[in-house]
Amino acid sequence: MKSISRAATAIALTTAMASTASFGQTASKPSFTGFGVGANLSFVKNSMDVTSGLSDLANNSTEASVTASYGYAMGKDWVGTFGLSLGLKNSDYGSYTSGGITSTATAKQHIAVSFAPGYRISNDGLVYGKLALHQMTVNYMSTSGFDMTKTHQGTGFGIGYAHALTPSLEFSVEYETVKFDTQNTAANSTAQPKQGNLNLGITYRF
Repeated sequence: MKSISRAATAIALTTAMASTASFGQTASKPSFTGFGVGANLSFVKNSMDVTSGLSDLANNSTEASVTASYGYAMGKDWVGTFGLSLGLKNSDYGSYTSGGITSTATAKQHIAVSFAPGYRISNDGLVYGKLALHQMTVNYMSTSGFDMTKTHQGTGFGIGYAHALTPSLEFSVEYETVKFDTQNTAANSTAQPKQGNLNLGITYRF
């Protein structure tokens, strides 16, 4: 009977230890990896280099976007994240008035894809760099009746920090600069949008 009792005790202890180890593995599941969805709020410094009789445009605005991402482990402390961002609101590049004519530029349909390699600085913190490809449609208008839409392609570079509030919920803050290509907007006139973005994001990972 003592042998049976001892065997039962050993089995119980082994089962408890295995359960504890399994729980520990689940609890220590790496953050920042897997599929995620979220939203971004951006505080944007817009500028527009114009080669014509108009002055360059500049204006501060806010943008909102929905995001999707996938993070994967690149090594013990390294995480790579692919991201997609879809803008939800227009962004105003400001206006310029000359000779009684006011010209404006409004950005629409802002889409970006990105890759962000990051280094885990703790169980809950990740610092990362970001390379992004942007596409943005800009509507150029003036009170003289001029109305033209151009699609600009751009490249963004950023640096940021993400913090895991829970194993599934992350908060991030980053700064990104974006430079778009130059498009002809009229005879002897070109425009090149630029942005400086302070992005605040929230992501839920499944």
